Amino acid sequence: MAVKGAVIIYNIIIQAIGFVGFLLAVLTFQSNRHKNITLLKCASDAVFVVQFILLGAYTGAIMNGIGCVRNIAYARLVERKKDVKKAVVIFSVIIIAMGILTWNGPVSLLAIAGKLLSTLSYAFKNPKTVRRLTVPVCVVWAVYDLICSSYAGVLTEIFTLGSVAVAYFRFEYKKEDVDHGQSL
Repeated sequence: MAVKGAVIIYNIIIQAIGFVGFLLAVLTFQSNRHKNITLLKCASDAVFVVQFILLGAYTGAIMNGIGCVRNIAYARLVERKKDVKKAVVIFSVIIIAMGILTWNGPVSLLAIAGKLLSTLSYAFKNPKTVRRLTVPVCVVWAVYDLICSSYAGVLTEIFTLGSVAVAYFRFEYKKEDVDHGQSL
């Protein structure tokens, strides 16, 4: 009985760690500045690294670790008004190589695809483009999270999609109506 209780507590702790990552991810898309989006996403990715390690989902862990480093690199490049195209290629090669090294069957393809898509997404300076390209990223990661029992991860992707939708209405939809001379 004591072992079963310890396992339950361990699983609760794992999911609680994921919920910290969840909170950071939801906040990510409520910013309209590239640097804030990338740094908040980095913090969320770092928390999910810990959760995936504890779940034994090493491809997801390494992909989120790479994402964290990538987000910092992108933020610095954008801040200095440098092109990120070379960084996209470098990080894509690293993602594929580390995906091969941590291969755990076809489920690993989901984490690899999700991180490749987000690597492309975060390369854009325009927050509108970042948010739009984030939609397929969320779908791929939600499936990976579900398979790996990261329930906080699944909720993160669902709420991130909701956050992207809210940001669309805050930053894009209303502006489009104003630009077209329409009133709400």
